[in-house]
Amino acid sequence: MKHKVWLMGATLACLWACGSPEQATVEQFFRASQTDDSATVAAMSAVAAPGTVESWEMVEISSQSTEPFPLPGLLAEMKTAEKAREVQLEEGREYMAEYQDLIDEITAKLQEDPDFEYTGERGEVQTAWAELLEGRKATERAYQSLKRAVDDETKLATKSVVRQLDLEDLDGEVAVTQMVLMLKLADAEAKPYTVSLRKYDLSSAGSDVTETSRWIISGIEEKSPT
Repeated sequence: MKHKVWLMGATLACLWACGSPEQATVEQFFRASQTDDSATVAAMSAVAAPGTVESWEMVEISSQSTEPFPLPGLLAEMKTAEKAREVQLEEGREYMAEYQDLIDEITAKLQEDPDFEYTGERGEVQTAWAELLEGRKATERAYQSLKRAVDDETKLATKSVVRQLDLEDLDGEVAVTQMVLMLKLADAEAKPYTVSLRKYDLSSAGSDVTETSRWIISGIEEKSPT
């Protein structure tokens, strides 16, 4: 285990000493930011610089890892969430069609007095309708959250893979690197920031050829004190 840890440390140290494609990406990004080259910034990063960066200094490559390409799993989850959303919407439509008059009466009353609680049949309808509305909100939130995740991952992968491709036909791995930089913003002291980068090493279904790709900056966050 100690040998494995030493090897990882040696690998990071070599990358730091010799330079790396990740470092070149970060350097190009901040130079483009300084010259207001918005086209270059947009092409190589999902985020903007955290302000007007006067200078930057590399501190360390803090971690490197790989993970499975998440888009296929996210798409499957989104389709499941979309079906649940459709089922819930249909349940709401059917219930409203059956109790339209009572729901209109209850809704009007609650607009006057949001805390009013009916009893008897109206109370049962009020409770059931409130549960349906909450269920609708929950399924909608779940669907929209997954849709945002799919959109974000699609944008990153599209920026990383050089040529235009149908991402749904690709699979593979994502290389992930995190670096720590000291950034000097205008009218502020230099502070440490964590810069996250991703590189999508993907292949079409049934192919052994990995598509050409590049490093993309996926996040820049001020580093919390430890």
